Amino acid sequence: MCLHRIDLHPGGVQHGPAGRLQHADESSCSGRGLFLVGELAADFGIDHHVVGKTVWAAFERPATP
Repeated sequence: MCLHRIDLHPGGVQHGPAGRLQHADESSCSGRGLFLVGELAADFGIDHHVVGKTVWAAFERPATP
């Protein structure tokens, strides 16, 4: 297996809790992003910076022969 990491640097104004896994119900318009990443990725995390944050996720895929 190969591990591939993706880093995202959200821009703009951030609303709501920053970098916290939320449990959205069926009527919620937001709060599913980190849940979906957590379900699909082998690992993920949030690196907080003086200005902003980086959300990263690592995904496994089979090694190519």
